[in-house]
Amino acid sequence: ILDIVEDQDAEISLLKIDVEGMEYRILNRLIESNAYKKINLIKVELHADRIYCLKKEEEILFKKIKKYNIDNICTDWI
Repeated sequence: ILDIVEDQDAEISLLKIDVEGMEYRILNRLIESNAYKKINLIKVELHADRIYCLKKEEEILFKKIKKYNIDNICTDWI
């Protein structure tokens, strides 16, 4: 996903992520590379409520989102 986002010349309107636990790795890579800034809205389904070993990764992700004041990552998948 990171390669595709980085290769885009235009801004991406929407990225939906539902990858059963891999979302934390993907989001961390998007944040670390600043590629998330090329996307207007990222909708993601988190799975730490069902895959309990991901709870720590979820906490780390939320801290990063808050630290960098990221407002285009939406984790309330409906």
